[in-house]
Amino acid sequence: NFQTGDPEDFSVVVGQIAPNIGVLYATLLSLTLSVLYQRFTRIQENVSTEAMLLSQITRNLLSLFADEPEWAQESLQIVANQVRIMLSRT
Repeated sequence: NFQTGDPEDFSVVVGQIAPNIGVLYATLLSLTLSVLYQRFTRIQENVSTEAMLLSQITRNLLSLFADEPEWAQESLQIVANQVRIMLSRT
């Protein structure tokens, strides 16, 4: 049995409910994209800070152990190992 409804009931759904659902969906989508963009921005800032700090540590170690090449190599290897550990966890 197929039942037909009153066409006026259908016009209520199309005229009132459907646009509200569209607005709700657009709002949720906008909020989701905003949160994701904020996270992405924070990740970029953290990566830039980490890269700058690694560069600074490397320069400091090279200048600190300028007269001791073995110590410089060992200390820079420790930094490289730390970078490898950090990358393996992401």
